[in-house]
Amino acid sequence: RGWRRGRGEEKNREERRSWRAWDMAEFQEGKYSTGNSAATVANAEPGGDGGAGSAAVGTLATMTQYIPSIDTIKERFGDIWTRSRPWGEFGSVAQMQVITNPGELKDRMLDNFQYFFFNYLVILIVLSALTILTSPLSLLGGFFILAAYVYLFVMNNEPIVVSGYELDNKGKMVVVVLFSLVVLWLTGAGATFTGLLITMSILSSIHAAVRKSSNEVDFETAYEPVNI
Repeated sequence: RGWRRGRGEEKNREERRSWRAWDMAEFQEGKYSTGNSAATVANAEPGGDGGAGSAAVGTLATMTQYIPSIDTIKERFGDIWTRSRPWGEFGSVAQMQVITNPGELKDRMLDNFQYFFFNYLVILIVLSALTILTSPLSLLGGFFILAAYVYLFVMNNEPIVVSGYELDNKGKMVVVVLFSLVVLWLTGAGATFTGLLITMSILSSIHAAVRKSSNEVDFETAYEPVNI
């Protein structure tokens, strides 16, 4: 009887070892997915928020499609940089001249805004990037605003019902605007970017007002003596 009991225990140990080896082989072959297991556990938990978790994951996955990659940002910024005018021409002190005639000043500013548009845009992008790097809350606020827009307009392009009220596209836009104002106020990003836009507007206006436009004739350089 003792011999049989020993043989039975040894057989059980061998079966357990074989099952462990089979499980390890299956895991190494990639048949077990930690992501799928986590999702299964989340859905299997009683009273768990499986639907809310799935919606959050879906929102994040959709947002990643609208967030440009580093290569895309570099490509777009490079395109803007190449379309800007030469910076030596942009900041040439010799081409600075103050005029007092309101009509001529208006024409000069309009010409310069159009001619140096991409130069002003490059400066605005650089200042905005520096502002975001020095104010992480601004980046966080933009992330939440983007999440709200993606959830309301991309993932739910049809009217949705909230507390018995149906929200169409206009209603959802009002919600996004109000939510954006609250987020910008809480993070301080609204005042930061408003100050940045005001500063950039003042600087670009001053430059456009004192910089000679490309349509103005420079009589000092255009004059060529004629030998008779």
